[in-house]
Amino acid sequence: MLRYDVVVRLEGTTVVLTATVVPSSKVGKVRLRNSNERLKQYVWAISWWMERSRRAGFSLLVAENSGNIDQLSHSIGEIPQSVRFIDVQPPPEHEMFRGKGFQEALLLDAASKELNDCTHIFKCTGRLRLLNWRKLMTSSIGQAAVTADWSPQLTAIDTRSFACGPNALADMAAWAAQRVDESRNFHLEHTLAEWLLQARMKGLPIDQFERSPLYVGESASTATKYKWTRAHVRGVIEQATRSRLVRR
Repeated sequence: MLRYDVVVRLEGTTVVLTATVVPSSKVGKVRLRNSNERLKQYVWAISWWMERSRRAGFSLLVAENSGNIDQLSHSIGEIPQSVRFIDVQPPPEHEMFRGKGFQEALLLDAASKELNDCTHIFKCTGRLRLLNWRKLMTSSIGQAAVTADWSPQLTAIDTRSFACGPNALADMAAWAAQRVDESRNFHLEHTLAEWLLQARMKGLPIDQFERSPLYVGESASTATKYKWTRAHVRGVIEQATRSRLVRR
C-alpha cells in the first residue's frame, strides 16, 4: 500500500510555490481565469503544503505576481514562521506577450534571491498538491544539481515541479527570463531543458525523478482535472513494477 505522508524531517529544504491569483488578460493559453476559483485553489493547495511543512520541517516560500499577496495570505489564515509570502512585480505591459512561462521565470528568479539560507529547493505550482512529495523530495536531496521530470525525447521538462540547489535555480531562472517568449514558441519547458542539457555537458549532474509526480488539482492552461484516484492508481502501478510510466 502506498503511504504518502510518512513523517520524515526535511530541515534545510524549501518548497517554492508559484502563484498568480489574477492572470493578465494579455496572457494567452490560460483556460482558468476566474480569480475567485483560482484563489480557492491556491488556498486549498497551500494549506495542504503548510501541514506537510509543519510535520516534515521544511520551509515554504510562496511567490505571487498579480498584486494579491495579502488577499492570498489572509485567506489562508494563521501563517507559521516557516512560511513566507513574497510579492513579485509582474512584467511590464509591453512584455506580457511573452506569456505565462515568462512570468513563471520571473517568479522563480525573485524566489531564488530569497533562498540563501537553504540547501535544497523543491518547486511546485502553487495550486497543486503532490501525493508523492516525500518520495520525490527525499530521493532528490544530494543526488544531482537538478532533478526533474523529463520528456522521453529530452526536449522538455515538466515545470510544474522539480528539485535543485539554490545556485542552479538562480542560473536557470535568469536564463529563462532572458529567453522565454511564447509568441515565438520559446516555452519555459523547452528553455529549461536546453539549459539543463548544456549544463550536463559541462559536468553538472542532472537527473530524472525516480517516480512520476502524482499531482492533484487542476491545470490552469488546459482545465484538466488531476484527480486523486487516477494519481493514486499510477503510483500503485509504478510501485508494483518498480519503474516509471512513460510520460507522453
